[in-house]
Amino acid sequence: MLPRFFIRHYVKLLISFFLLAVFTPSEIEAQSRSRSRGKTISVTHSLNIWQKRTPYNWANEFTSQNDTLFLRFLTSNSGTFLIKEGEPFDVVYTRENVAPSIGLALAASVRILNNDNFLFHEFAITRLSIGSNEDVINYTIKKGETNHIVPFGFKQRFAHIAVRYSFGKYFVKRRKSKVRFGISGGVEPSVYALKVTPRNFNDYPLKGTIYSIEMSL
Repeated sequence: MLPRFFIRHYVKLLISFFLLAVFTPSEIEAQSRSRSRGKTISVTHSLNIWQKRTPYNWANEFTSQNDTLFLRFLTSNSGTFLIKEGEPFDVVYTRENVAPSIGLALAASVRILNNDNFLFHEFAITRLSIGSNEDVINYTIKKGETNHIVPFGFKQRFAHIAVRYSFGKYFVKRRKSKVRFGISGGVEPSVYALKVTPRNFNDYPLKGTIYSIEMSL
């Protein structure tokens, strides 16, 4: 399932791709021939699905000494005070890290070739990937009979989608040529969305989206 923060960007990009396909002609008929040799439609696709990577765990335990000297007055109105040295405490450090991994990756393309003039249109999903990354860190401070857990780390989710439209022409005279040379131009809009959720209240969450358009010839 796509992350919620990515769905609206994904829908906008699909609408743009649909409008581009509608207003751009996908069929071109040759004017110099009385008989048409038809069109060739080529479809390619790939789908990769990976399981979540196995977390890497490690732990450490150590004793720390608070070197701060605490000054406490015995009474609020007297100048007599007591200096007390900080007490040692035990710290248990645990960490679980899941390296960045892509759970789903999809790519597909459709090419429509006019066999009369060797002009072609190509519509492609060049990238559709969803992944995540997680780093869980806990400091458990043991002082006497009380335990205090201080969390650190983050959880990250990301998604990337890109589509491309290309128009070009092959410089060949035979339909069944094994080697073809040609020229084409294309436009490729893409969206990259990222969301980082920290585990510590002192850190700020991060959420961003990057839009880009690439043109090639």
